[in-house]
Amino acid sequence: GCTSLSFEDLQLPNLKTLGQNAFYGVKVKKISNLGKITSIPDGNYKNSLGVNEEYLESFTLSDTITTIPAYLLYSCKNVSEFNANWENITSIGKNAFDGCSSLVIAELSMPSLTTLGIRTFSTVKIGRITDLGNITTTPSGNYSNFLFCDAEYLKSVVFPETITSLKDDVLRNNTEIEYIIIKAITPPTLGRVPFASDYPI
Repeated sequence: GCTSLSFEDLQLPNLKTLGQNAFYGVKVKKISNLGKITSIPDGNYKNSLGVNEEYLESFTLSDTITTIPAYLLYSCKNVSEFNANWENITSIGKNAFDGCSSLVIAELSMPSLTTLGIRTFSTVKIGRITDLGNITTTPSGNYSNFLFCDAEYLKSVVFPETITSLKDDVLRNNTEIEYIIIKAITPPTLGRVPFASDYPI
């Protein structure tokens, strides 16, 4: 890796393709323009671009990308800004934002979403989830919650009409939840300990 190489703001407006770990070990503070690429490769227990996790603070996803890959910003704990056209996102891979503990998303709306991986938003502070698109099931929460997001920050969740299954621990530790809306006409099946025991509902 080019560990001595650094960028304050990485801009590649003419970029068309991007390989896994393309910037392995490089210190990049801000990624603001990835050109017209239509996909980013999955990471593998390292963020997709391979950049130095300690240095990255801001990431802008190109509007041409509709799939957020697995491990996109894995362990990038100092990322406090993530810009994306959430309305166009159809899929989020596992561990995509796992470890992004500085990232705050006040309201998350993804009307085109169809697929959601495990541990997608681990430690991210999400205030309200207002639209989960057309997902039919949630990942297992594994003693946390289905997004693994900060349990003390999440206030409300709206599940879509298409939801048929809420897996184990879907919102198990989210004791600050104010309300949950399930739009499905037929109640979804519930896994083990789906909700915290002291919900005010």
